[in-house]
Amino acid sequence: MNDGLKTSPEYPAQRFSEPQQSRILASVSYMDKLLTDVEEILTAASSHAFPKYKNPLTPAQIRTAKDCIKRLRQQITHVLKDLEIALPEAKFDSTHAIRVTLQFIEVAIEEISPERLVGYGRVPENFAYLLAGFRR
Repeated sequence: MNDGLKTSPEYPAQRFSEPQQSRILASVSYMDKLLTDVEEILTAASSHAFPKYKNPLTPAQIRTAKDCIKRLRQQITHVLKDLEIALPEAKFDSTHAIRVTLQFIEVAIEEISPERLVGYGRVPENFAYLLAGFRR
């Protein structure tokens, strides 16, 4: 499959070296991460308890941006296919990633327990009860 690569008797099919392929994959993986960040920004204002971003975009603008992101990802995969660079398989099990993230949430909850907040000053008893509700 060399439909995207220039080949002829004078120009035999060539491939990127393994280090070159690794560098290209690292760059496009980073591009994908940045696209994921943009997707999160587009939805962050409306879907989080603690929004980080104000979103002045209209729903139509958000759809347009998401469509552009989808097309960019399609273009990336198309170029990699033409360059005969295989996309890597997923590295991590999602259930493991979710478990680890939930464990970090447990640590964050423990860090705001009334016993831990004493170092910042006396914790009002009526609020200590509310904070203890996180640990139930």
